[in-house]
Amino acid sequence: MFQPLPSPNLPFPTSNLQLPGTIPRIAIRRLPGDPMSAPVRIVSTSDRYDMEWEQTHFSAISPFPISYQSVSVTSSAELVTAAQGAQAILIGARDAITDEVLSALPDLTVIGRLSVGLDNIDLDACTRHNVLVTHYPQYCTHEVADH
Repeated sequence: MFQPLPSPNLPFPTSNLQLPGTIPRIAIRRLPGDPMSAPVRIVSTSDRYDMEWEQTHFSAISPFPISYQSVSVTSSAELVTAAQGAQAILIGARDAITDEVLSALPDLTVIGRLSVGLDNIDLDACTRHNVLVTHYPQYCTHEVADH
C-alpha cells in the first residue's frame, strides 16, 4: 500500500511516493506559482513498455495528475527532444545522461534507471543540476542466476 515518506532534504518543495517493489521515492519539483493541476511529465525511453500499467496505477495514488510518454531514442539529441518539459525520465542501459543532456533539460528532477548499474549516468553532473537518481539493483537477478 502507498506509504508517504518523510520529505527529502531538497532545496525545493516535493511530493513523495513509495511504490511497493519499485522506485523508493519520487521527488517532483514544484516551483512557486506552478498550478498543481498541471500534469507532472514522465518520459520513458524504454522501447519494451507502453506505460499502460504505470498510467493506471500511478494515477490511482498520485496527489497530482501525471502525463506519461514512452519513446524509443537512439541518441542524446533524440533523448533531449523527447524529454523537453519532463520532470522525470525512466531510462535503460543505452541512454547516456551527460552534463550536456542535463543542461538541456532544466525541468528534470528525477532519473530512474530501469536496471542495475549507473555507469551511463554522470552522477557528478546530476548533483550539480539537483537531479535525483534511482535504479533497480535487483533487476534480472534471478534470470542471471539461472544462466
